[in-house]
Amino acid sequence: EWLLFLDCDGMPVDGLFLTRYVQTVADAGMNTHVVCGGIVHPDHLPSPSVSLRYKYEKQAEPHNSAFQRSLRPYASFRTFNFMIRREVFLRIQFDESFHHYGYEDVLFGLHLQQKGLTIRNIDNPLENKDIESNEIFLRKTEEALRTLHEQKEKLGDSVLLHHHYLRLCRLRMIPLVRLLFKWTAPLLEKNLIGHHPNLYFFMFYKMGYYASI
Repeated sequence: EWLLFLDCDGMPVDGLFLTRYVQTVADAGMNTHVVCGGIVHPDHLPSPSVSLRYKYEKQAEPHNSAFQRSLRPYASFRTFNFMIRREVFLRIQFDESFHHYGYEDVLFGLHLQQKGLTIRNIDNPLENKDIESNEIFLRKTEEALRTLHEQKEKLGDSVLLHHHYLRLCRLRMIPLVRLLFKWTAPLLEKNLIGHHPNLYFFMFYKMGYYASI
C-alpha cells in the first residue's frame, strides 16, 4: 500500500527509523498521501574539501524540522526520504522529461499540490553520508541551474532563485548581473572550491550563472 523512497547516500540516525514510518502510516487517515522524514548532516565538518555543501546544508538545517517543513509542505518536499501511497505514485510518478540533475523533486511537489494531495512531515531523518567535494558540488549546482532554465515553464516561479530572477528582469538589472558575474566568476569560483567558501558568494554565483545561460 505504501512505497518507501530513500536516497542511497542516506543512513538512519538510530534504530527506530522504520518503526516511526510504520507507526505514522498506521495512524494516517485516507487523506494522508505522503509522509516525509527529513534530512540531517553530520555534526562536524568531515573535511575542508566538502565545506561548501556542508555549510550550505547546515545553514538550511533549522528549516528542515518537521514543524518548519509543515509550514510549506509542497515547497519543502525532497525525494531524499519519503513514503507515498502506491496508488498515488502510480498516478503521478516522476517527470521523464528531466534528463539531467536538479529540481525534479520540486516539480513532483508541485504536482502533489495541484492534485490536492496532502503531505505529512515527521522528524525521522536520514543522515547524508556522501557530501560532495566543493568542486563537484559547484558543477552539480551549475547542472541544476541549466535544468531549471530548461524546465522553467513547468516549474514557474516556485523556485526561489527563478522568482528573484524574474524580479531582477522587471527591474532591468539582469545585464548588470551578467556583467558583474563575467568579471568576478573566476574569483568567486576560486573561493567556492577552496576550503573557506563564502555562502554569500555562492548565492551570487548561482544568480549570475543562471542569468548568463
